[in-house]
Amino acid sequence: MGGGIPQEEFPVVSTLTYRVIYGDVDLMGFMYYANYLRLFEAGRNEYCRDHGITYKEIEAAGFFFPVVEAHAKYVRPARYDDLLTLKTWICRRTRVRLEFAFELLREGELLATGNTVHACINREGRPQRLPAGWEARFPVMESPLQTAAAGEST
Repeated sequence: MGGGIPQEEFPVVSTLTYRVIYGDVDLMGFMYYANYLRLFEAGRNEYCRDHGITYKEIEAAGFFFPVVEAHAKYVRPARYDDLLTLKTWICRRTRVRLEFAFELLREGELLATGNTVHACINREGRPQRLPAGWEARFPVMESPLQTAAAGEST
């Protein structure tokens, strides 16, 4: 599962674009609060794809990552037909857990932030170590601002 891809070929932050549909909003015209968590899931899936592996391949190899904690902070509402940008990155990693962080934006304006914590388990539901090679495949970063600062200094 480590692959042979050098770390520098993996983006630190994955970006997903999403347009809000009618089915996403409530009677007030705001995107329903639980739909933010659905977007976070889509962001995690795209993050893995950007790093050369799919959830389907991860699970076929016997690794499962249930959500054990989720948090969302709503700053401004998303509305019908808004074009959103979701940034996803890994902000913490231990031997048996991954924590993804998220920023949801509309034209650069922050709408929400969040994080999800995932335990790495086997088919029997027992904790297991993250797959070999994941330190290089999934770099840890506290905030996307680190990437911007690093890009400006080079």
